[in-house]
Amino acid sequence: MRMNNRNKGFTLIETVIAIAVVAFGITGMMFAMAAGTRVNEYSGELEDATYLLEQVGVIIDDTEFDSLPALDGDVYNAIDSNGNTIAGLENFTQSVTVTQVNPLTMAVDTNATAPAYLITVTVSEADQQLSTVQWLKVRK
Repeated sequence: MRMNNRNKGFTLIETVIAIAVVAFGITGMMFAMAAGTRVNEYSGELEDATYLLEQVGVIIDDTEFDSLPALDGDVYNAIDSNGNTIAGLENFTQSVTVTQVNPLTMAVDTNATAPAYLITVTVSEADQQLSTVQWLKVRK
């Protein structure tokens, strides 16, 4: 009787190649997860910035037209529409710029009586600008 000496199983080379393929796959998934985490963090920051822009918008809406220039240059440290600091957002700042403009041309207008103001609010976190919004307020 003759014995069949055929090995059944994987060779060392096949095993190493299989391990390498699995390792590359796992590494790729880890990089994808890390990128997804960074995107989620950034989208959270943008959501916070949008909320802070809305809060300053409420302040601007509640301000009389002739008092708007007094807001020019104001910088807030993450305040809500009542002027209270929002816990957890202390790294954010809200900057306000008020520019007197002609509402038809949007050019800077230096007339004594302003027909309109262009209000720009910028939200930054740790000196990195996240979002900016502008409103045009016209004299009624």
